Amino acid sequence: MKITHELLHKGSSADKNTKELEAESEAYAVCNYFGIDTSKNSFGYVADWSKDKQLDILRSSLETITRTANEIINSVLLYFGDNYIENVIPG
Repeated sequence: MKITHELLHKGSSADKNTKELEAESEAYAVCNYFGIDTSKNSFGYVADWSKDKQLDILRSSLETITRTANEIINSVLLYFGDNYIENVIPG
């Protein structure tokens, strides 16, 4: 989801590892919410980009990921409404 990079990092001074970690984690969270399993690709990718990160930086990234993922999820739900969940996502 390239939109995650735009929402997270436009004008950001974060290093490439942080940008990739946050973007992929957010994409995973959004896809997971809507019932799309990306774990096969996402987990390894996130692990690679997060190695050697300090805990305080990971916590900060988690806050950023959660906030931005919620923005995307809420925007999708607002745009498509509850019908989207009932008709598109099996479950």
